[in-house]
Amino acid sequence: MNHNEAKHLLYLHVSDTGVRRHCEAVASLAYKIAKRFPVDAEKVRIAALLHDIGRGIAHPYHGFVSEKILRDHGEEEMADWVKQHGAAPEEAGEYSMEGYEPQSLESKIIHYADSRVMHDRVVPISVKEEYLKKKYGPGSKTGDYLKKNYKHTAEGAMQRARQIGEELGIDPDDFFGLA
Repeated sequence: MNHNEAKHLLYLHVSDTGVRRHCEAVASLAYKIAKRFPVDAEKVRIAALLHDIGRGIAHPYHGFVSEKILRDHGEEEMADWVKQHGAAPEEAGEYSMEGYEPQSLESKIIHYADSRVMHDRVVPISVKEEYLKKKYGPGSKTGDYLKKNYKHTAEGAMQRARQIGEELGIDPDDFFGLA
């Protein structure tokens, strides 16, 4: 799958322009990071572009839905990377959590890029953490499920992102070199 085919697939499944812009920003950042490592940066960019394709169908389980869409299009490796960016174990429901944590360098880059993009802009992790805390944390107007599981979902994702940033040698609060 090339970039144009991936963009067409994204637009086919996601009508929300905000989600589309987010995916494009994550793809751009993931590509910049991937070029620093011995990986196929273009393939990482395509997978990052499609990392939230499932949000057009099922938001809480979007990582798993995104994985299925990629598998249905014969993109097994990218499907694994995308699955590993997604929902926390508590959100898995009927989906298998096998291979959930980002393992490959490619999945770590996608997870990290996603954690650094708020809507459609690159921000320091501390800014994204504050945003998620207000949106999903205790005292938010979000549903009880997310409030109850905030510590395991959004907070856990940010902790993983900080660890991955360290592995990649990227300062989690520096964004001038990434933007």
